[in-house]
Amino acid sequence: MVCVIYHLKQCIRLVFDLMAKIIGLIYPSKQQYLPPITDRLLLEPVVNLTKQIKSGQLKSEDLVKAYINRIKIVEPHINAVIDERYELAIEEAIEVDKRVKHELAGNPPLNGLSIDSQPLLGIPFSGKDSVAIKGMRYTSGCPTRKDIKATDDAGSVRHMRSAGAIPVCLTNVPELLMWWNAHNKTFGQTYNPYDKSIIPGGSTGGNASLIAAAGSIVGIASDIGGSTRIPCFYCGVFGHCTTPELVPTDNHWPPYPEKRLKMLSYGPMVRYAVDIKPVLKVFLGDNVTKLKLDETVDLSKLKIYYMYEINDPLVSRVSPQIHKAIDDCVNHLKSLGATIQEINLKQFEHSFLIWQSSMRVDGITPFAEELTNRTGKINPMMELLKSIYGGSEHSLEAICVSVFDANPPKDDVLVKYKQLGEELKSELHKLLGDDGVLLFPPQPDPEVKLNTTLLNFRSCVYTAVFNCLQVAITSVPLGLNTQGLPLGVQVIAKAFNDHLTIAVAEELEKRFGGWVAPTKINC
Repeated sequence: MVCVIYHLKQCIRLVFDLMAKIIGLIYPSKQQYLPPITDRLLLEPVVNLTKQIKSGQLKSEDLVKAYINRIKIVEPHINAVIDERYELAIEEAIEVDKRVKHELAGNPPLNGLSIDSQPLLGIPFSGKDSVAIKGMRYTSGCPTRKDIKATDDAGSVRHMRSAGAIPVCLTNVPELLMWWNAHNKTFGQTYNPYDKSIIPGGSTGGNASLIAAAGSIVGIASDIGGSTRIPCFYCGVFGHCTTPELVPTDNHWPPYPEKRLKMLSYGPMVRYAVDIKPVLKVFLGDNVTKLKLDETVDLSKLKIYYMYEINDPLVSRVSPQIHKAIDDCVNHLKSLGATIQEINLKQFEHSFLIWQSSMRVDGITPFAEELTNRTGKINPMMELLKSIYGGSEHSLEAICVSVFDANPPKDDVLVKYKQLGEELKSELHKLLGDDGVLLFPPQPDPEVKLNTTLLNFRSCVYTAVFNCLQVAITSVPLGLNTQGLPLGVQVIAKAFNDHLTIAVAEELEKRFGGWVAPTKINC
């Protein structure tokens, strides 16, 4: 009987995959559609730019203006930016340049703040429309919040500002973050820079798209089910999910109760692996001492574990190209002397229910109430009917989330899978220890077309399950596949071993190229 049910689920999955392919025909591939990159400044990593700014070789004003100009060039094509502060950013960059000139002339620091004390001095960055930046929109893509602006900075933004970085713009997200494609009825669909017919991922999809298009060099990302790693995968950039509870999570919308905050991870999204560590140190603030980021990692001494896919019949099979990408990573790390072992932890088969159970915590506001900005409650079934003729102000995905949220698994099921999640967490931490990392696919399919994500929504389990396990994760791009779309891998380590995943990311970038420009470079 169990075997029959398993095969029935496989058949359902095959039908949904076929439906997704048919819908995908509506969206023909459109690649190399962005204007070329024409300014060399846009191709420099943060670590080089800060040295040039502090030495007086580069003006922060010129750098900020270069990124603003690039945003204006690509934004009509990708629709990633929902708010901007260009004039203020230029004014702040000019002040940075005055301070640099003042100190280089041998004068004491202005306001007692030395330029050497600010590791990201004069570097522009892009925010996420759920992480508050004072004076900017604070909507989380929800139409009932479209006129709300943040009155304070979030902790991660405060840390970035204190380090000398300059916020330039705010980027698009799915409605209230709870989907894996950056689309909402307030600001529309963000597009993938590599192929306009493919999703950019979500929830940090606007940032990933902008960074990949060379419109930003650093972005703020947050992740409770894949919101950093999924867009990093589809847009071919780096992202880091920090060991949870180390980066401040205040001034985030929607606000989460404490138990759900344990699943929320903040971290930087960047184009170059060398920038992960310095930006992460800024995000951490005083908590930087809790990690071993400056510890040298001998890759030949690492234990490399890997899995190809989750054995869930309701999830699409991992594509051969992602399978090969993991093989390539494994073989390269093996050539460096690392110990290699394939694993298959059975609890991963239940990843979706483990994540769904972990998300059900006391004190959480029902999603139907969140959609009204906590001023009432939508009727999910009525909104579904209205959406058929375009009469709902909410996205179809958000409405479906409210339906799922109003019909959770029974309490005994929730208890069972929360326990299973604890067992998986214990087993994985024991396996990885302080010298092991796990290579894992970020998604089963690199070619998910627009308006097909509802048909394969369970694919998010490839990232979501790890939010239940208290781990550190770096999302690593591995160049492009034969269709010109990004490939990537998750590198996972036990909590507080972020330095291991970052070291592996830096090595894989050297071998496989990391970010590849989605358009021509004419400079």
